[in-house]
Amino acid sequence: MSAIQCVKITGTTWGTLSLLTPSGQHVTLQSTAQHRSGDAFVCGPDYERWAWKKGGFLVNTSTKKPLAHSPGLTPEAVKHAVARLL
Repeated sequence: MSAIQCVKITGTTWGTLSLLTPSGQHVTLQSTAQHRSGDAFVCGPDYERWAWKKGGFLVNTSTKKPLAHSPGLTPEAVKHAVARLL
């Protein structure tokens, strides 16, 4: 049984995430108008931008008391991760 080659996080600063892919490619994700942070969803050998206000990564903190920053992991995000690994 061989090990899954994974994306490695090589550096972080506010709004920036540096990654190294299994193929040796260095990737830097930065804040943009579409992605207000350098957040990414890293899953095994792949990654994608984490758009936490839409899609499978939607985070809804409207019922949280007190309301504070805590993105958390939604059931939809877990399902997305499992589908990516299969």
